[in-house]
Amino acid sequence: MPVRSARRPEQFERALALDPDHVEARVNLGATLAESGHSEEGLRNLEAAFEMAPEFGGARLNLAVLLAPQGDWQGALGHCQRVLASPEAAERRVAAAAIAEIRAMCGF
Repeated sequence: MPVRSARRPEQFERALALDPDHVEARVNLGATLAESGHSEEGLRNLEAAFEMAPEFGGARLNLAVLLAPQGDWQGALGHCQRVLASPEAAERRVAAAAIAEIRAMCGF
């Protein structure tokens, strides 16, 4: 699954105050919020990042991490499968591992 950040949400909020369209900051904010127990706010930020850049693998992988435990197995797998089509080898490896983990969790 995607590597999580040890940073605090405030760091990403400051970056987004300067550039609200910074996709990586939005993804990191969403992941950090979700990690700290604010899954709804994290999901909103990840969905916003996805809307800004649908092919950005980080947004898709982090959405998958949030959707799978909520029982949206198909949504989570769909995001991972799209990343598998990515030209980024590192993202494809993470997506393949995430798919295996999600399938094990849901029994697919």
